[in-house]
Amino acid sequence: MNLRKIYEQIRQIHQSQTSELLFVTLHYKQSSFYNILNFDTIKDTLNTILTKLSKLYFKNAFKRYNKRISSYAVAERSKKNRCLHNHIIIQLPIHSNIQEFIKYITKSYLKSEFAHDNLYKKIEVKRVYNAEQLIEYMHKNLQDADAEIDDKNSTYFNIV
Repeated sequence: MNLRKIYEQIRQIHQSQTSELLFVTLHYKQSSFYNILNFDTIKDTLNTILTKLSKLYFKNAFKRYNKRISSYAVAERSKKNRCLHNHIIIQLPIHSNIQEFIKYITKSYLKSEFAHDNLYKKIEVKRVYNAEQLIEYMHKNLQDADAEIDDKNSTYFNIV
């Protein structure tokens, strides 16, 4: 995936005012009864969450046309406690509002294998106000081995 193209798409959506971008951070338990969280399992877990979210939003269009939530994701290991988490930029569907989105992503998150029981600071959703700084923040650990761009869950944005 071309980072310059993603950056330009995010900047274009951010400036267009026709669609809203949200910045989502998801924190996970680092192990479940059967599995330990690593970069591969965190990508699979996010894929499951985004698939459930797409099904909730797009219903028949998801089944017929494979319509999905547009997103850009990075999996990162925090330096302080070494816990894996996701940073995701999501294009909010036009027919939706933020409260509805938070309800749906929480519902999808709670069904995942590595979801925390206590939701305090485990799901963070914010509006994107400065796309350039946000991209820099998401890429801060890419030079180290502490972060990976999640190609599996990064889809191209729908530019209206």
